Amino acid sequence: EKGHLLFNKERIQLVDYLKKSVLSDNTLHFDNEQIENCIKFSEKWFFKLQPFQKFLIAFVFLYHEDGTNYYEDFLWMMGRGSGKNGLISALGTFLISEFNGIPSYNGSIIANSEDQAKISVEEIHDVMESNKPKLKPAFYWTNGLIKAKKTNSTLRYRTSNGNTKDGLRDGFVIFDEIHEYQDDSNVKV
Repeated sequence: EKGHLLFNKERIQLVDYLKKSVLSDNTLHFDNEQIENCIKFSEKWFFKLQPFQKFLIAFVFLYHEDGTNYYEDFLWMMGRGSGKNGLISALGTFLISEFNGIPSYNGSIIANSEDQAKISVEEIHDVMESNKPKLKPAFYWTNGLIKAKKTNSTLRYRTSNGNTKDGLRDGFVIFDEIHEYQDDSNVKV
């Protein structure tokens, strides 16, 4: 608002929306401790986050008074090379970890092709392998599975066949490369 940053039309609309619907609502609160924990975790094990990535993370930890999430769904559209998969990897690992602290809080990363679906899980695997002495007490990992030992939570990759998703007990699902999906059958499941 002071003109230090140049905003496009959509960012101006976003600020207006947040002021009217989120920041003025006294029944909502950001869990600042979880936001900071997620940022520290991401930057320690994965990479230094950009300001827009920290901004996005904050809204994952926005809650109603009763502790339920304010936002149940997110649509983050990013251009190629913007760090989308890195953010998926860092956030997904944090969400299953003891730092998030939710038992059996499983997650899936879904994409149309197996190669695309595996990108983040392989990236997490590589981080685990590179830091094996420090991360082995907290995580178990294979090429297709990341498991947090204390929470018994898992993160897996899956392909986009909607028929294979019934019965999953995931706490969160990340759809990667949604522009490639033939239809919305995955999202409906």
